Amino acid sequence: MRMLEFNLPLYSPLLLLGAFIVSYILLPKIRSLAKVSNFNSVPNARSSHFEHVPNIGGVAFYVTLMLSFYFIEQFDRFDILPTLLPGLTIIFIIGLKDDLVMVAPSTKLIAQIAAACFLASHKAFEFINLKGFLWQFEISPIAGFLLVVVMVIVVINAINLIDGIDGLAGIVGVIAFISFSIIFNYLHYYFMYCLNLIMIGSIIAFLRYNFSKEKRIFMGDTGSMILGFMIAVNTIRLFTLPKEIYHVFDFPLQNLPFIIFAIISIPILDTLRVFTIRIINNRSPFEADKNHIHHFMLKKFNGSHIKSSLMIGIINLGILLLYIVLVPNLDQSSLFIITLIVITLTFVIFNTKPEFNVDSTAKRKKHRFLDFKKYDKVLFLIVFFALINSCGNTKKIVYFTNKDNDSSQVENNFQSNSPILKIDDYLTVNVMDIDLETVSIFNLHSFTPASQLSGYTNGTAAMNGYLIDRNGTINMPVLGRIKIAGLHRDEAVELIENELKKYLKSPVVNIQILNYKITVLGEVNLPGTFRIPNERITILEAIGLAGDLKLTGKRKNVLVIREDKGKKQEFVIDLTSEKLFSSPVYYLQQNDVIYVEPNKASITNSTFLKSNGTIFVSIASLIVSTLILVTR
Repeated sequence: MRMLEFNLPLYSPLLLLGAFIVSYILLPKIRSLAKVSNFNSVPNARSSHFEHVPNIGGVAFYVTLMLSFYFIEQFDRFDILPTLLPGLTIIFIIGLKDDLVMVAPSTKLIAQIAAACFLASHKAFEFINLKGFLWQFEISPIAGFLLVVVMVIVVINAINLIDGIDGLAGIVGVIAFISFSIIFNYLHYYFMYCLNLIMIGSIIAFLRYNFSKEKRIFMGDTGSMILGFMIAVNTIRLFTLPKEIYHVFDFPLQNLPFIIFAIISIPILDTLRVFTIRIINNRSPFEADKNHIHHFMLKKFNGSHIKSSLMIGIINLGILLLYIVLVPNLDQSSLFIITLIVITLTFVIFNTKPEFNVDSTAKRKKHRFLDFKKYDKVLFLIVFFALINSCGNTKKIVYFTNKDNDSSQVENNFQSNSPILKIDDYLTVNVMDIDLETVSIFNLHSFTPASQLSGYTNGTAAMNGYLIDRNGTINMPVLGRIKIAGLHRDEAVELIENELKKYLKSPVVNIQILNYKITVLGEVNLPGTFRIPNERITILEAIGLAGDLKLTGKRKNVLVIREDKGKKQEFVIDLTSEKLFSSPVYYLQQNDVIYVEPNKASITNSTFLKSNGTIFVSIASLIVSTLILVTR
């Protein structure tokens, strides 16, 4: 494995070139066989071509993938190949059958569900954590299984729907697979990286023939469904990787779905747009028509497939670049607003009069994929299931979940000792006695009262008093050096009083720590350093002083840094656990530092406009200018 990783810069282009060569050789053979066997796409009312064209080019994708698996199996450290093969084969068979003899939509749906179930049943594709997307985390295994199935079906059909003109599905596929290959290479997941290289090489070879006038071939449902299935595999795998892999990627995981949306934005936006148009016009959302974005582009470019496909590809790439800039730096709410704007612009810019097939009205009931009246109970269950699962798991943001109400444990912890005096502590030592004249020589006559030491949050306090030096001692008048570091305050008081009894009859000593402070940093509303006058504070009170944690603060991974005898100690506590009350850092000590790990998007948000404003404006201007030119 290490040797192959070391040679990856050489191995990658060889794999890409090999996939290209295999597909490049296969496609003319497949085309000739289709011509002889009359396996051609027959033009109809909604077709954008007018001649019979072989439509089983997707066979080359399947064969190339099967041959390539031999060379990349060694990278499959999560053993997903045995699950990938049956799902891919099911998609290939049903797609090929549909290209040859036509298959009922319900049959294709069943096949897609079967392929998706193979993925969903594998541990590597176990979707049980949304990673904060929609502010949700853990979901039930059943909900995760269904989510994988739905994602596979949606992506496959979204890619299938855009395969209406030459080159479009291929160009969108190349953009998607290049994007996924870059991500997986960065994450050092070389199996998925190589899998995407194979798809890129195979699609590029296909585009050479798809744009050819003499040797033209379509990928057909075989090809579009394989592309959709492989994109779905990438999407789901990217979301279900082990947690430690994401540490390599400095990226807020709750924003990951927005990157995936951007990668396949055109298929998603086009599907959403045509379904909406059909429903508004009282049509089945699954009824074929000529209202796709590529139909709009064909009119703008006078029927040129190449120009239309390239322009749609540029728009997809522009949206992807826009999100690449935005996603690492914005929170979910902002990204949802931007996504809503993108969807709205899609409807506004590509706003044309709907075009439906002339004979579709008479045959609509006969060919309808879903009769909503017939399936109203099923739809009700789906909506009900979605509402049930929308109830979020609050365990990661609510304090003291699963508490056992053990009041005795909390009470025992409450009985804490007086503060331990440490090196570098500033103290006031006030000595009192009935002999006022004699006692004055044991007191410092000028020190900063404790009431004036409230300025730590802005770093302006100055103190006069006794400093516990590196030897752990303070130097008192008459008494000289007394070692008190490491003692509880009560013990230090007793020690000094015993020394004073040599000179005074009934000495009373009061010690106050002037620099008793704690610091709270990270994802809290009011980070800062706080002086604690009563020299006693719990971690919950400290968080309260800091204005509580933000919603994006990690409550299960709060770090407390404490210095003891010159050594730093680190404690990690879980604010959602009842074990918090028995933690050694539940009661804080002077100079403790609390750090709440923040969301990475929050860290970079404040500098986003300064560092990326120019890029954002440039990308936005490019997209708007392109769309204006297209729609004029």
